[in-house]
Amino acid sequence: MSGLTLTALYYSPDLDVARARLAVVRAGAITAGARPNPSFAFSPEFVANSGTLSPWILAFSFDIPIETLGKRGYRIDRARHLSEAAKLEMASTAWGVRSRLRAAMLDWWAADRRADIASRELALRENLVEALERRVEVGGASALDVGREHVARDQAELLVQGEQRRSREARARVAAAVGIPEGALEEVSVSFHSFETAVLPDEPSAGEIRAEALLGRADVRKSLAEYAAAESALRLEVARQYPDIHLGPGYKWNQGENHFIFGFSAELPIFNRNRGPIVEAEARRKEAEVGFSALQARVVGEADRAVAVYASSRREAETAEVLADRSGKNVDRVRAAFDAGELDRVALRTAEIELTTAARSRLDAILEVQKAAGLLDDVVQRPLTAGPLPAPSETSARPEKETP
Repeated sequence: MSGLTLTALYYSPDLDVARARLAVVRAGAITAGARPNPSFAFSPEFVANSGTLSPWILAFSFDIPIETLGKRGYRIDRARHLSEAAKLEMASTAWGVRSRLRAAMLDWWAADRRADIASRELALRENLVEALERRVEVGGASALDVGREHVARDQAELLVQGEQRRSREARARVAAAVGIPEGALEEVSVSFHSFETAVLPDEPSAGEIRAEALLGRADVRKSLAEYAAAESALRLEVARQYPDIHLGPGYKWNQGENHFIFGFSAELPIFNRNRGPIVEAEARRKEAEVGFSALQARVVGEADRAVAVYASSRREAETAEVLADRSGKNVDRVRAAFDAGELDRVALRTAEIELTTAARSRLDAILEVQKAAGLLDDVVQRPLTAGPLPAPSETSARPEKETP
């Protein structure tokens, strides 16, 4: 699965969108760190009735803005936190790609295994029908028994076709999750070994899962980064209620006289103390705070549910394993009796059909364990039974398309 995961991270359009959003945020960081440019003014004057040697008055002036109270630093802090949030959003998107791929592969594996079991059951039921028809010929069974088995055989045939259809659908979902055409999977050898057994040796502790999720999940950390960005935005708006300073040095040549100007200006915060933007920033910070609290509560609930589901599904899988072993031993006893001539082929095929039913129940139980393990992985957003998820590149490795 690791190979398909890397392929999905390479081709995923969702990650392309996340990379583009990160590029936009990083471009905003450049804007946030920019210093305001000074301005230059040249204002010549002509004195029409001047009796001096030159009727011109030449004036040059500058406007040098100086930001006060660390406004630029607050902008940089906000941009830095937003950039961190965008990186964490990309990591969360990468996990979503991996999670969808695992779910699709699990459905593919389960459908293939169910199709194999249904095919074995179909072959056994066809053999059972033949054995009952021979019994009818010698008067050892009724036509009603044969008809009932004909219906069961037809149902088994429909089951095979249904599982084959579900397998094709799951395969198409795998291709969609990877971001490639379905036909590209024909040349790929896919291993489902990790789905064959319960993946965790022990039932995890709910407290450990909660702690790891709250400390390590990308979306939780992204929410914290967004709160920090909202805090920096609020501090910026508070600082903006105090005006910036503008220095205005200049020079004027006035008909032979040199005038040096030392200007100073600032906005007078009389009618507007930036109260509106401050209140808006406070509301956005409160929104980020409430959003984080809601996310935290949801993560705790997901962790508790995932641990409970995994524990119950493991117990069901253990019971299904015992029942499957019991059915297997029963088939061995019936086969030994058949070889000794004590039972006929009908009894043997009936026991073997019961074994396929137990095998299907065992497969369903393992499937539920795997789904529960997937829930645990999604809670902490990392594979609990494998190595760490490959980090997605912040820039796409694919060549850019040429713009016509």
